[in-house]
Amino acid sequence: MSSNEFLNNYDKRIIKEIMNIMIPENEEIAAAGNNRLIGRLEKLFFDSELHINSIKKILNAINLNTDARLSGSFFSLNKEKKIEILKSLEKNMFDDFHILKECIFGTYYSDDEVIKKIGWDNDFINKTEFGEYTLKPNLLDKVKKISPFWRKI
Repeated sequence: MSSNEFLNNYDKRIIKEIMNIMIPENEEIAAAGNNRLIGRLEKLFFDSELHINSIKKILNAINLNTDARLSGSFFSLNKEKKIEILKSLEKNMFDDFHILKECIFGTYYSDDEVIKKIGWDNDFINKTEFGEYTLKPNLLDKVKKISPFWRKI
């Protein structure tokens, strides 16, 4: 299944919103979703059926969420309610949510602008001559050390 078949524009908007909640803007860098990283996320992770299936399960759970349905959509909810839904998904769909987080943080911390702003070296990214990216395993070790600050928002 290609990413074009998997994500419709509504799904992309939800992922972008989740990215913005999990990695909000700061003085120097736009929020992850506003940083136009959805295309990179697709390139990095959507060749993997495991990643696609987990993200699809999370998107389905958001779309089926009672609060989101009663308000019209996930986007109609206030930020606190969106975070509450994400916390619930993390608790009740831990493995799938962990994979979603891996995709989001892996995408964000592989962006050249982000790497430059935070002063990381980019030795954790393998770039092929064709412009494709693969992540070295130590990226996820670095990301795991990050406090889940998005929950405090």
